[in-house]
Amino acid sequence: MPNFTEFNLNPNPAGNDFIVGYKSDGSAEYRATAQSLATALSSATVVSLSTTAPNNNIAARSGTIGIDPNNNVWIKETGTGTSGWESIFTSTSGAYYANIILQDASGVVLNLGELGRVGSTVVVGDGSTVGGIVASTFTLINATSSIQPIIGNNSASKLFANVGGGQCNIAGGPYSNVAGGQCNIACAGFMELGDSTSTIGGGILNRANGPNTVIAGGGMNTANGFGSFIGGGICNTACGVGFAIGGSIAGGSCNTASGSYSFIGGGQNNNTRGFANTFILGSSLSATVANFTYVNNLSSQGVVVANPLRVGNSVSATGPVGTVTGKVEVFNAAGSSLGFIPIYNTIT
Repeated sequence: MPNFTEFNLNPNPAGNDFIVGYKSDGSAEYRATAQSLATALSSATVVSLSTTAPNNNIAARSGTIGIDPNNNVWIKETGTGTSGWESIFTSTSGAYYANIILQDASGVVLNLGELGRVGSTVVVGDGSTVGGIVASTFTLINATSSIQPIIGNNSASKLFANVGGGQCNIAGGPYSNVAGGQCNIACAGFMELGDSTSTIGGGILNRANGPNTVIAGGGMNTANGFGSFIGGGICNTACGVGFAIGGSIAGGSCNTASGSYSFIGGGQNNNTRGFANTFILGSSLSATVANFTYVNNLSSQGVVVANPLRVGNSVSATGPVGTVTGKVEVFNAAGSSLGFIPIYNTIT
């Protein structure tokens, strides 16, 4: 049988011209008209992929790609059998939809709506939630598993720390959290413990410096020590000593709750002065002893119970008394009457 090189070359065969060929082992001879061969080639669903990489970033592979009668595109890495095909594009009403599972460089499958990662930054596409992070962009710091926004010049530098938003906020202690606001700092202070949580909800220029301290908001507030709390206001300081629970301030301005378990309800310019279990309700009050409640004035609509009863402004009297003009009934701790204290119009 003649070799192919012995046939004459005809680059433009007529439709009824025959094209002749045979198997590589020479066992059989085939012939087909040019028209029938052209028709078969134009309707072929499988073609060979190029094995040459277009650039240095794509590995060379041999494989096949095909289109089924419904115009869906399939790909197969090697071979020509009927198994092993993978759908890469689906055709619906003339539009093609990708059926590709995306992976990052380390082989981790990307979530729905996650177009990719740049370093440790998750890039979110369609606004859906991706791995618990919504459409705004955050940086995941793998070394500490902490999260911070890309924008706003925020920092979450410790283990499992988090900054939710805002500007120039710092979550500088383990498990610390700053939800938002501006120039707030939540850190462990002098006790860098494994559970040194501190939280700031928002506001401006607030600082939560100790384990389990909380500042809900306000401005220029400071919570030091262990477990101190400030609800809001401005220029307030709540602190404690060592591992004893610190003070609490609900609000107001320029207040200092510095004793363990001390409390200031509000007002301004109040100070528990380091006394424990001290409570202040009012303004411009300063504690002088522990375990007392300080108020500017007290109005009771019911019975005031005291055991024992003490009057702080009493003075001695030696002279005769005048006429009784009234009486004050005195009760014990159980609410039983002990009798009356007379009220005189004059005492000398």
